[in-house]
Amino acid sequence: MGDYHLSGVPPLGAFAGVEPVTLLVGLEDAPDGVLKVYLGARWKGLHLRVTDPEEQDTFRRAWGSGGHVWMWPIPPAETIHSDGPE
Repeated sequence: MGDYHLSGVPPLGAFAGVEPVTLLVGLEDAPDGVLKVYLGARWKGLHLRVTDPEEQDTFRRAWGSGGHVWMWPIPPAETIHSDGPE
């Protein structure tokens, strides 16, 4: 997948506009064993599909910590899926 940072506090570069970030806004287990990691506004349905169990655990721990979860860098467009018609 990639080396993503997950934190309750965005990097300082985000405030200056030099480090793009997104919010992790939800998780969902898909029937095929994939963990859907929702990014940005939840109603848009944009998500990463995480298959590696260790990476799934990392996202679950971050999400379970409570509060906002910032993620950076922003994943490449080709790795982001939609719940709507693609």
